[in-house]
Order: sequence, then structure tokens, then C-alpha cells
Amino acid sequence: LSLYLAELRAAPAWLTATFAAGVVVEVLVMTRVGRWTDTHGRRPALLLSFLLLPLRLLLYIPATLPIHVLLVQTLHGLNFGIVGTIAVVFVNDTASDETRGSAQAELAGAIGLAGAIAPLVCGYLVERFGIDTMFAAMSGVAALAAALFAWF
Repeated sequence: LSLYLAELRAAPAWLTATFAAGVVVEVLVMTRVGRWTDTHGRRPALLLSFLLLPLRLLLYIPATLPIHVLLVQTLHGLNFGIVGTIAVVFVNDTASDETRGSAQAELAGAIGLAGAIAPLVCGYLVERFGIDTMFAAMSGVAALAAALFAWF
């Protein structure tokens, strides 16, 4: 997002505001989503997050002003507010007492691997094809993940 905002010639304060908006929404979601999933289940919340992610990534493409980017970034707060808390609980719910530790390690490994690979792939796509193509490609990957989650 910092590169995208720089491309839009946004003042540095927009970067701070954009990340702050996402984090505020994330914290608000994190403080409420656990209680909601205790009543309605983990899968619906995770599915909402998985379905929202491709849309959010596509919404960055037509965002031509810093305020547009900020508004789209608030959806990140919804995405990560759900996934950041409920993925751990979901793994705990679905693993047995004997496999819970290894299941948590697999989740942490997948998150770490994605955190290492995604910036490399996204950086390559941006340099080679442009930021809009990167957002579209990541939206496609996210849509595939949503389909796999919904299917399985």
C-alpha cells in the first residue's frame, strides 16, 4: 500500500491514516468476532472473510484517490480481524488433543511461509506488470482459496 499511495502522490500522512483505519477496524472486529462465532460457528465468519478478500483486492484497482485506498483498507480490518483470531480457534476446534500442537504449528508455518513468499511474488508482479495486475492476480489467488475453503 505504501507503494500504491506513493504512486497516487499521496502525502505521507495518508499512509499512516490508511494503516490506522485498518487497524482500528481490525481491533473492533477482534473484540467482537469471538463471541459471534461462539453463537453462529467459526466457518461462517471465516467464509465471510475468505469471500471478502478477493473483492477487497479488486477494489484497490479503481481506487484513484488516497481516501479511496483508506476506505478499502478498512475492509482489511474486517478480513484480518476475523482470520487473525478465528483461524487459531478453528484449528483448535477441529484438531484433537493429540494433534492440536502440530495443527497450530502447521497454521503458523503456513502464515509464515505466506508472509515470506507473498511480498516476493507481489513485488515481481508489480515490477513486471504493474500494481493493478498484482491486485488482480492476488484476487484470483484469494478467490481460489475461498472456493477451496467453501468446498472443503
